[in-house]
Amino acid sequence: MSPLVAGALARLDERIAALETRGPGGQAEATTTTRSVVWSDLDERATRTGWRLLGNWVDMLLSRHPMHRRALRPCWRAHTDVVDELCALRVAWQAAYRSPDPYPTAAVDWMTRWLPATMARIDLEFTHAGCKAGSQPEHNDPDAHPIAAWDNERIERFITENLNARAAAR
Repeated sequence: MSPLVAGALARLDERIAALETRGPGGQAEATTTTRSVVWSDLDERATRTGWRLLGNWVDMLLSRHPMHRRALRPCWRAHTDVVDELCALRVAWQAAYRSPDPYPTAAVDWMTRWLPATMARIDLEFTHAGCKAGSQPEHNDPDAHPIAAWDNERIERFITENLNARAAAR
């Protein structure tokens, strides 16, 4: 597939995903935004959409909470435990910020409990995996964020490799 077609399909999938998470009044639907991701259950289209949505959310997270940039390495997509942590954190964020009827303390709980605890676990997971900034060519200095690796060409290549690896494992 040509890069031009792949880019157009990626933008179309993003627009479809954005529409699917909106209700009739343009508000985010709690039923569609607060679901956990089970990657092995997703078909190709849903996988592509899921990676794009998670990547965009991670970009937003790092821009809003820059102190946590240090914990998240640019290779986070390659670490299933880190991806699972981020997916769970995103669900908690959606429940706090996108739910039509959140608990009164949901946002504070997310900022003071869920975000710091998750980022601490992510930092430990990278340490346990031996993932250090600069240890491999694809690893960058964690202080050089925001993570610029979430460009269309690299994400399409990553998604294709991820889908191929899943198909080979079956």
